[in-house]
Amino acid sequence: MSAGIVDLPSPWQALLAATGSLVSSGGLRAVIPPLWTSYPTLGQGSAAALPGLRSDVAARVAPAGSVPGWLLAFLQLLTEGALAMLRELDRLLEVAERGRALTISCDRRSRLPEVIDAVLRVPVLTPKSLAAQLAIAPQTATALLRELRAAQLATEITGRRSFRAFAALV
Repeated sequence: MSAGIVDLPSPWQALLAATGSLVSSGGLRAVIPPLWTSYPTLGQGSAAALPGLRSDVAARVAPAGSVPGWLLAFLQLLTEGALAMLRELDRLLEVAERGRALTISCDRRSRLPEVIDAVLRVPVLTPKSLAAQLAIAPQTATALLRELRAAQLATEITGRRSFRAFAALV
């Protein structure tokens, strides 16, 4: 681009190219880059809907417009992604704390602490995957997930009577 062979990309094209470069280099495997969490914000409006950089940070990063617009857009998306991740972390910490309070009164042989840990570690958990993970019967896994749902630590997200899936709830 600096050689003038191609036109300068829009901020969103540059962001896509940067993410593609990260993926092709092997820098990303199973973790979604935090900047993609800002996609819902972009879908509801324009880049103006994103949080702007503080004026002192913007002046330090881009003194007098010396930095291309795509870099500032990237930093805005990264900021929004980091804020979204902090909100998700707070939600999971609250579920973990409530789960800890629930397991205090459990029998020491109870598998409930392991189930709470499993619900916190994966975005969606099925009774079959929980059964395989804990080496228990699928019916037992279903009963444990029902217990978490009754304690309002998990919710059933599929809305079906069979092939159910659960996720952590606040």
